[in-house]
Amino acid sequence: MLRPGTADSGSGINPLIAGQLDRGFGAGAEWKYTDIKHRLAFDVRYEKQFGVQLRTSGQVLVFSITCLDLLHMKPAK
Repeated sequence: MLRPGTADSGSGINPLIAGQLDRGFGAGAEWKYTDIKHRLAFDVRYEKQFGVQLRTSGQVLVFSITCLDLLHMKPAK
């Protein structure tokens, strides 16, 4: 569940919901792969949101690539 600690503020907030906290739930899948030879990690995450209140809802798809070792340091002997 996603629940912020503070309410939204600003001139664009509808006065009827000013001071209210939004809420949302999500469920989905995640795939991870680590390539030791190339020192990379690949992540893909999909999430369908439901039960969302006071904000827009939808689907989230995230792709990420992580470099696992930038310096290629050799282990100490």
